[in-house]
Amino acid sequence: MNTAPPNQRPQPNQTCAPMHTTLQRQLPTQTQPLLPSHVHLANLLQLLLRNALASSLALPRPCTINHCNHLRAHLLADPFFDPTHLPHEIPSPLIRPSKILFSDLVVLMARVLRVLMRQQQQQQQQQGNVYVLGAALTEEEEQEERGRVRWEALCQPFFGRGREGAGNPFSDGGVVDEGCVL
Repeated sequence: MNTAPPNQRPQPNQTCAPMHTTLQRQLPTQTQPLLPSHVHLANLLQLLLRNALASSLALPRPCTINHCNHLRAHLLADPFFDPTHLPHEIPSPLIRPSKILFSDLVVLMARVLRVLMRQQQQQQQQQGNVYVLGAALTEEEEQEERGRVRWEALCQPFFGRGREGAGNPFSDGGVVDEGCVL
């Protein structure tokens, strides 16, 4: 139960600003676009989960689809989501379904998050800041997983670069309402 005073509780249709305010306090020298891709993906995943939870409780969705598209645009700036970048990593031609189930999207986002975090971990290790993220994979296993996950992500409309901007990022259909339509 939320015991915060009424003026501090999240309001319906709030654009998730408190999350970014907190994040900016933690990273004062970086602006939103300079954050690592895994941070953008984690923010996007929590936004979708918050909206799904609100929807399942018949409450207004706390974040708008415009905010979702804004975070998504920052995420898609990463070369990981460019099909022409390192095309040899992609094991087969892309297959584009018209939509994705919410549960499948969440699982796929978690897998992409793991790959992006491993990539960040490697960069940190090269700079001398070492931390361990799960069991170590061989270089060959990491490349295979990265290629497989990248292919799955690029096949989904949500991760398509041609779909940036306004509209419904979850399917080829239009936007039904102001919430993140799942």
